Amino acid sequence: MNRHRIGLLIVILLGLLLIVSADWIFVGNHLNIHRRDESRMLLTESIQDVRVIDTKIQSSFYYLESLASLITSGAELPLDTIAVSSDRNRLAFKYLSLVDMKGTVIRGDELPIDPRSLEYFGTGTIALSPLPEQEALVLMVPIRPKIAVEATLIGIYDFETIIKLFTETSSAIHNKIYFTYNDGELFYPEVFPEGNSNLFKYLEQVRFIDTDSTTIKSNFSQLKPSVAEFRYQGTNYFITSTMVPSTEYFLVQIFPVSELLVYQSINTLRWIIIIFSIVLTVVIIALTAVYLRLRFFSRRYRERKDRLPETVPGGDFSYFISDNYNFIDVSDSFVSLLGYQTKKELLDSCASRFDNLIYELDKDTMFQTRASQHIGPPAALLHYRVITKSKTILWLADWSHITISAKGQKVVQSIVIDVTATKSIEEDRRVSEERFRIIQSQAKSVVFEWNINENYFYRSPNWSEVFGYSPKDNSVEHIFKLERFHQDDRNAVLDLLQQSKKGFDKGSINVRFRNGNNQYRWVDISFASLFDEHGNQTKVLGRMVDIDDQKRQEILLKQKALTDPLTSLFHKLAIEDEVNNYLEQYGKNAKHAACLIDLDHFKLINDQYGHSAGDAILINFAKKINELLQSFGFIPGRVGGDEFFILVKNLYDQKDIREVAKLLVDGLRSQINCSGQEVNVSVSIGIVRYPEDGVTYRQLFDVADKALYYVKNHGRNGFHIFDPDTDEYLTNTTIS
Repeated sequence: MNRHRIGLLIVILLGLLLIVSADWIFVGNHLNIHRRDESRMLLTESIQDVRVIDTKIQSSFYYLESLASLITSGAELPLDTIAVSSDRNRLAFKYLSLVDMKGTVIRGDELPIDPRSLEYFGTGTIALSPLPEQEALVLMVPIRPKIAVEATLIGIYDFETIIKLFTETSSAIHNKIYFTYNDGELFYPEVFPEGNSNLFKYLEQVRFIDTDSTTIKSNFSQLKPSVAEFRYQGTNYFITSTMVPSTEYFLVQIFPVSELLVYQSINTLRWIIIIFSIVLTVVIIALTAVYLRLRFFSRRYRERKDRLPETVPGGDFSYFISDNYNFIDVSDSFVSLLGYQTKKELLDSCASRFDNLIYELDKDTMFQTRASQHIGPPAALLHYRVITKSKTILWLADWSHITISAKGQKVVQSIVIDVTATKSIEEDRRVSEERFRIIQSQAKSVVFEWNINENYFYRSPNWSEVFGYSPKDNSVEHIFKLERFHQDDRNAVLDLLQQSKKGFDKGSINVRFRNGNNQYRWVDISFASLFDEHGNQTKVLGRMVDIDDQKRQEILLKQKALTDPLTSLFHKLAIEDEVNNYLEQYGKNAKHAACLIDLDHFKLINDQYGHSAGDAILINFAKKINELLQSFGFIPGRVGGDEFFILVKNLYDQKDIREVAKLLVDGLRSQINCSGQEVNVSVSIGIVRYPEDGVTYRQLFDVADKALYYVKNHGRNGFHIFDPDTDEYLTNTTIS
């Protein structure tokens, strides 16, 4: 081996040694950077956890304030059955009471303490109760009918509920959760490792890496959050501490550093660099391999830092916009979030298309927003629902950004978090606020609530004031009997109830309702459906408003617009609309008879005795029609000077038709005094049957006109029932 080769080998070895040393130092520095990033991330998570706890406490507090407002306005509330959330075992108050300023319970639960002993009693703040040998959170809201505080609404979370409220909040997986007072004494659980019950005593036994226990103790006294790294029994840990707002508790989380994947990856990286540096004999190859490897891991670390922590329920994915929303990539955490085992299983279930995972009702809104990103800001925050493998529904918060791929295709990159629990709390609050808002804003109407799950109706207390009676049965079976609704309106009411039960968002009708005085009053009924986070209908909220005066005025105006001014019967255009509407909506499954009536020789009466006499005859004629058919359902109209069209409802056989026809012929035959002379008046009637002879007004009129023509050609003063085959049903009665 010549001198140049030895020199080259020495240079290579020195280069390799320099590379190994530089890489070792570089990775160590990189590890320190990530240690700082991870500590900030853990502190941020801890702050987020206590914010969630504070949000739940404040939500309960706001809920008490809404109850206090209702009590102030005079509402009678069953305090012992009201819960803050639909999940009663997790967020319900142990005690909920209204007490006066002397500490006496007015309504609700008997309290285990004297409320006057609380520091902020009557001021509307959160305080710790002095319950012996246990802890509780006491939420107090003052009742101020005027200015001074006259009573206080108190809600108490007992020890068990506080623990659930606090411990279910943390999103961390590997960390240990503790709750302490500001003096370091443990509130939950009972001891730290090695049997210590005080945080500061426990920290005196550990070795801090970048701070000391005095700093943490100082932060406790100043109510400031803190994060530190320490070593205990050969293991490194992160510790974070954050005060829970409005309480004397601190959330303390201890996280083993070994569980952080970034540290495992960096340690692995160290050995990989050493092995590659030793194996590679060519400086260029060694430098290239190390450079590429470092770039790969650096990029991976930056991506991990920018993405969601693994402890947060969520994931990330990307897909094309222009190619049927086909997936480009999905993370393992997103696959697990939807309940699948592998990426292939997820992609096979949705045909590799993102839009197949979205809940049907959210697709339009989702993709309209996506379309707006083409012309607007490329980043957006969306909330929508997706369907999991088990067919359950999850609410996701989606932070997305549109980029352009190397081929010029538009790509959506999304990071999502599961916000189903938050949506559930928001929905419960919205239901309560909507119900109370309706009750307060509709003082002159009644409010009802149909609980679909419990199959029970609630009616507001002012029902008796509006309708003059107090309902005794609120069961769904009783409601669906519809006994107090007008017979002609019951089908419409039943349709509305069925619509609400089938999940329609809203609806309304005007119907007649019998009040306590047995008088039918027009009411407006409207409803709105409420749904849970899975899209399932839970309740129907509605109201009934007395609109009788307004409705009767509308009917009167409509009658004037639709009736003949002389006879008060429907005029020619109105009778056609009324008959067609009835046959299409109500009468198409029954049988009816249509009568076309003509006054015999009416023109001669007009010519001989004048139009005044003719008008008197027509008025009397219309009056008699109403009297003769008052026991039948019928629609009468004047279609010409002396011609009238009448639809008589629900005549099912020939015998009934003949009886009605004879009733009309005999009843309308009369003598009328005109200018001192008695004038004989008779009628001719052509009769047709529905649906045999026609199914519309025009068809029935044309056939009835043929039957009427037959009567006129056979002596008048009678009726004829049209039959296309025979004319045997002819009755011709002459005037005696």
